[in-house]
Amino acid sequence: MILAKSKAGLGKGLQALLSDLPDKNESDIAEISIDLISPNPSQPRTHFDNEKIEELSLSIKEHGVVQPIIIRPIENQRYEIVAGERRWRAARKTQLTKIPAIIRNLSEQEVMEIALIENIQREELSPIEEASALKSLMDKFSYTQNHLAQRLGRSRSAIANILRLIRLPNYIQESVSRGTLSSGHAKLLLSLEDKPATQKQLYNEIIDNGYSVRKTEERIKQLTIQQTYVPRGTSSIPKPKVPKDIYLQKAEEDLMDYLSTKATIHPLSKNKRGKIEIEYYSLEDLNRIIEYIQGSE
Repeated sequence: MILAKSKAGLGKGLQALLSDLPDKNESDIAEISIDLISPNPSQPRTHFDNEKIEELSLSIKEHGVVQPIIIRPIENQRYEIVAGERRWRAARKTQLTKIPAIIRNLSEQEVMEIALIENIQREELSPIEEASALKSLMDKFSYTQNHLAQRLGRSRSAIANILRLIRLPNYIQESVSRGTLSSGHAKLLLSLEDKPATQKQLYNEIIDNGYSVRKTEERIKQLTIQQTYVPRGTSSIPKPKVPKDIYLQKAEEDLMDYLSTKATIHPLSKNKRGKIEIEYYSLEDLNRIIEYIQGSE
């Protein structure tokens, strides 16, 4: 399928998205019992900072809930949070019995999209939480990276870069979520995904020595060209790996960013032929890659 290229939706914020939704049955702001409201199970944010919740609760004690939360009706005359879970948690902490809310009838797809946009705009998500939420939207609703870019007001390459993070091992993802490793370090570690032992070694070095992103980049180059020592009894020692041409390396990185998968560009051989290898991990992943290539024509 070739996607039509459109600029519609670029730069949309949460309010613009809400106003675009077809449902026109929105009530005025209502005071809803806190006990009738449940968190959104698809909430992209998996970690809530207790200290920040405490600060917000103190503000609510002083000024009340300034901005209403957004909820949708569910079964048994209850409601589910669409946007504003931090405010709801802080209000509960202050032992309020009711909270101002706007009620909207929204689909699961709309709820996931709005929750993601709200968290992104407030800069509350870790890169891993954001990547997982984006992946969920793609898996559940067949979104493409182009579609996500349009809905979130971002470039397609920015979406691709975030999504690449979920290819990292769990221990690195958890470190990014905790804030002990930056997304910049994590993206560099992606270049070693086909060398898990080296990736683990460098990760430990970053944590133990506090490497900067620049130092991490230098260390990767050292590990790439480092001579591999052969076990005793081996007749020959392999030559050190020759660093890839800078132009090819940049092109390779751009290709991986665009396709969100590992890609290798082999230089021209003596017969003037080069080769591009693109990896995929399932039939769905293959179809996704084909769709991106078709859409770039």
